[in-house]
Amino acid sequence: MGLPKVLSGALSELERYLARYDVALQPLLDELGMDRPARDDPYARMPLDQFARILEAATFLTCDGEIGLRLSVIYDPWATGLLGYAAENAPTLRDKARSWARYAGFWISGPEMRFEEGGGVGQLTWETPELYCPVTQIVDLGLGHCVSRLRRVAGKAWSPITVDIAHGAPEDVAPYRQVFGPNVRFRQPVNRIVIDSATLNRTQRGTDPRLFALLSRCGEELLHLPEHQEEEDFIWQVRERIAHGLALGSATVSGIASDMGVSSRTLQRQLSRAGTSFSKLVDATRKGLAEHYLLDTRTGITEIAYRLGFSDVSAFTRAAHRWFGMAPRYYRQSSGLARGRTMPPARRGHGEPRPR
Repeated sequence: MGLPKVLSGALSELERYLARYDVALQPLLDELGMDRPARDDPYARMPLDQFARILEAATFLTCDGEIGLRLSVIYDPWATGLLGYAAENAPTLRDKARSWARYAGFWISGPEMRFEEGGGVGQLTWETPELYCPVTQIVDLGLGHCVSRLRRVAGKAWSPITVDIAHGAPEDVAPYRQVFGPNVRFRQPVNRIVIDSATLNRTQRGTDPRLFALLSRCGEELLHLPEHQEEEDFIWQVRERIAHGLALGSATVSGIASDMGVSSRTLQRQLSRAGTSFSKLVDATRKGLAEHYLLDTRTGITEIAYRLGFSDVSAFTRAAHRWFGMAPRYYRQSSGLARGRTMPPARRGHGEPRPR
């Protein structure tokens, strides 16, 4: 699998949302050491794990643990690129769902989306992105956007039959029920939206069937273009192998190089050409996995240290101080507080969930 990415217009959508709470995006990017893609190219792409980290950092600045969910409601469909243009011009909601499943990768690449029908219902299934950092906000953003766009046609009172979410339930599920309806379930095997056939038969007003056909044709042609991000894909493959080898003690230059069928020298040379190094990738992968594991309170600190390949808990603690400025248990506690605190009041748009 290649490096998962998202259209950089996602940053503009997040910036628009953060402005409602007087939070600026650029200082956040500066603190994370990230460069912003060119503003004049809304169809440039950025690594999905970078955007996931930005969303996680934004939860602390806004004290909003459901920022992905709230952003999904106001997310401009045109910011999803060809996916949005095709879906918004689809003749029926069934065609809309099929467009999402077919062209979701033009907005967020990596996790596969599928649409299947049977037994009088349609099921829109989306894989959980495989990133080395927390993905809760990304999942909430993707699922919430789909439901919000369906509701604009089906009516404010409409809700899916069920919405299944792979991640765990928050302390307060009310914001999720407001977006997804009463039948939302957590810790499910897959992320899934179940839609009744009557809703799928609904037509969208103001669409252009000829434009939809043209966009669909363009989409099919783009799907068959060869991948051209070899350098970034190579780095992603190295990170995948590092993540799998940390607990096994095989996340070494020689071990990864052998697994990829190249010499250690070739591996290090290619990473240097890409502006990074093996040690930097190991550290970045450990940090991302640490963030993910620490959000899951069922996993003990000692177990996390083992999974990350540290010799003991004290070594993990020293790394956590370098990454987060605090010990692992305090980072876990602060993460929980960020998801439970109340947000300051803000002006709401029509149909948006009320900030807690």
